[in-house]
Amino acid sequence: PIPPLDGSRVMTFLLPASLRGTYNRFESVGVVLVLALVMLGLLGPVLYPMMRTLGSWADVLTGGYWA
Repeated sequence: PIPPLDGSRVMTFLLPASLRGTYNRFESVGVVLVLALVMLGLLGPVLYPMMRTLGSWADVLTGGYWA
């Protein structure tokens, strides 16, 4: 998980103490990294299956009125 995202908080606790400081230093550039990956289209193959699943669950929960 890239540090500005929620999973990075969990990852921080799972890492050994010697790596936590190095991992947390990426937080200052993490937002730029995420935006760059989105703008370059590199996250599409990762996000598309999640968005498709979210859309189908949203259809079920809202009776198919999800726009």
